[in-house]
Amino acid sequence: MSALDFLALMQEEQRKVKMAKSANQANLSPSMAKNGPLGEETSKGGSQEEMGSSENVKNIENVENEIPPIKIPEKAPLSPPPPAPAGLSLYEDFIDEEGEMALANFARGEGGWNVLKHAKRRVLEIKKGDDDWGGGGRAYIGTLCEALLEMGIFPKEFPPNHALINDYTSEQGILPHTDGPMYYSTTATLSLESSTLFFFKKRLRTEEIGTVKDEIKLKVLLRPRSLVVFKGTWYENFLHGIDEEQEGQCGEGVLGAAEGQRVERGQRISFTIRHKLMENHPIGKKGQRT
Repeated sequence: MSALDFLALMQEEQRKVKMAKSANQANLSPSMAKNGPLGEETSKGGSQEEMGSSENVKNIENVENEIPPIKIPEKAPLSPPPPAPAGLSLYEDFIDEEGEMALANFARGEGGWNVLKHAKRRVLEIKKGDDDWGGGGRAYIGTLCEALLEMGIFPKEFPPNHALINDYTSEQGILPHTDGPMYYSTTATLSLESSTLFFFKKRLRTEEIGTVKDEIKLKVLLRPRSLVVFKGTWYENFLHGIDEEQEGQCGEGVLGAAEGQRVERGQRISFTIRHKLMENHPIGKKGQRT
């Protein structure tokens, strides 16, 4: 049995929601039956609540001139101590508040969002064009990617060319999964507006399933404006996810948090930056197991 990649993740989330719907179908009102168990619209684009109120959405005509350039952090990132493997880095305050606000406003004002019917999470996929990322807020994604290249987070041979934007409510999470072989084995995720607890689980091999305990190996506190990067072993041999909890408490060893610190979640937007491999690329076929 292989770990969940993105396609399998969506299928598993769909299965879980179908089970919940079956258990509660008798209690659903006609309105809820139409809109889903949370009373939300399930069509492309989302409801007004999902899109954010008009007061929270700011149209920025010249966003590339309003967002300050990204400064390469001088402070060293946080990383889990040995014996944890290398390849996981947490950069706090990677961008400033002005950049955070502009990116969030760009995301909420952008068209093309899809509401996942099975997970109730909004996602927006942005791909780099032949020459650049485009104008407006998309140009700032290019600036972000240039900074990641300059820092050596992505190698020049595999520069970032793909951004996935997720819009989470305070109670939404994502099942533990791998990012799969369609990407180069590095993921960089920028968090906006709210904190959340991000966890990693060891990826079990087929012969370990049922005999080795499936437990969380590491939790990371993702604060607003923080950037988490995981590559190599953390990408290939660990699952990552977010629990469906509105608030939580940090135990011992949570990266980026003090023991006992409480985390209250709000609306959160994340920008996940990766290099999507060309179809049939040898790394995707042989270099990463799924």
